[in-house]
Amino acid sequence: MIKEKRWLKGSLTVEVTLLMVVIMMTIMGVWYLFFFYYNRAWLTAAACEAAVTGAIAGEMEGQDAYYAAAWRGYLLSQGSFMGARNMECRTDLSPLGTVTVTYELDTHGIMVDVNSHLSCKGEAAILHPVRWIRQLKAAGGVIMKAG
Repeated sequence: MIKEKRWLKGSLTVEVTLLMVVIMMTIMGVWYLFFFYYNRAWLTAAACEAAVTGAIAGEMEGQDAYYAAAWRGYLLSQGSFMGARNMECRTDLSPLGTVTVTYELDTHGIMVDVNSHLSCKGEAAILHPVRWIRQLKAAGGVIMKAG
């Protein structure tokens, strides 16, 4: 009877030890996912901001949309990203006047050697506000006359 009771005390220690390993692995996995999605949200916002900066500079006289977007993208990528390797910022300016900024990076796992590729993209069209407002006023005048 005494030996059996003693054996039960030790089994609880072993079970809790095995359970704690599973719990800690789950917590670390969720923690890694939080950082992954944080990096993704930050880089997507940075890509959109760099594209909009390029689009605004494309309308200003003496400014180059490509270099404005590329410089802003470079500045925004200087942050610390957990587990990021091979980070690259690419800027494109299409003939139609669309500025595209893309971030590419590789991330690695904390406890296991699991690599994933992250790509974030932001686009903005170069707007010509004066021309757009004039077209809008002209369209409004036509609608008022017709209706």
